[in-house]
Amino acid sequence: MQNSKAIRILVVDDHFMVRMGLSASLNVEADIEVVAEAGSGEAALELYRKHHPTLVMMDLRLPGISGADCTAALIREFPDARILILSTHSSEEEIYRAMQAGATTYLLKDTVAKALIGVLREVHSGGRPMPPAIEVSTIGASRAAFPAR
Repeated sequence: MQNSKAIRILVVDDHFMVRMGLSASLNVEADIEVVAEAGSGEAALELYRKHHPTLVMMDLRLPGISGADCTAALIREFPDARILILSTHSSEEEIYRAMQAGATTYLLKDTVAKALIGVLREVHSGGRPMPPAIEVSTIGASRAAFPAR
């Protein structure tokens, strides 16, 4: 039976409570379903291949391969993958590296739930929303420096 929820999400974070909180918050939305959760980059690659989610929410700091390296690996294998980085880290270098790896957007974990849901829907619709605070901190680079997908 095909699920009618349009936005199918893979949540990738090494902290169990973060994964559970995100999943619970997202699954109450009528158009969103968390189809899988991973605690490492390696598990994320396997679960993406198995579930083919429409969107990945990826932490940067993971055991094994990093979130940026996992993002790059997903994009190499699945060029149309949409990856939203959700991290506590706001350093210019980390943001820039994640975007260069092919992330669609980058949000901080202190983003309020309503804004997060809005960004997920925008990314699902083909947008590349970037919060102003993140855009300013990307080493002064313009969005043109990031790969267009």
